[in-house]
Amino acid sequence: MSTKTEVWFGNMTHGVFHVGWGEEEPCVIIHSIEEKRMMDLDKEDVNALIGGEGHDSYLIPSEFEGIIVYSKPMGPE
Repeated sequence: MSTKTEVWFGNMTHGVFHVGWGEEEPCVIIHSIEEKRMMDLDKEDVNALIGGEGHDSYLIPSEFEGIIVYSKPMGPE
């Protein structure tokens, strides 16, 4: 049985956020979410969709351990 995982595609900046002396936290700044897709990550290549469908980057929220920041308020979809 395959497991589907939510993947967000859009314009995002990935990096490291410095908090305090010597402490770092992974961070992603979401500028826009162009598509949310349920994918079987064991069978589908997320990286192949980036260039093929014109997305800048992606985020797998359930696997990301860090801070997620929105660059502008996100309205209802």
